[in-house]
Amino acid sequence: MCEYLGIRVLSEPNMVWIAADALKAPLPVSWTAQRDASGRTFFFNHLTNQSRLEHPLDPHFRKLRDKYRQGG
Repeated sequence: MCEYLGIRVLSEPNMVWIAADALKAPLPVSWTAQRDASGRTFFFNHLTNQSRLEHPLDPHFRKLRDKYRQGG
């Protein structure tokens, strides 16, 4: 998950907790995990009919990573 979020484990060990939190983050209300015909997981929002391949909270965790890189 660190690699997926762009966290460098060796040089940014203080941010590994972000990846750990991302791994256990529940889906927001109205989102469900689905599988397509090829077996790939995607996420679907039943209120907006939006679907995406990444977890809906991944952008939040990337912003958190960026904030901590800036000293935040």
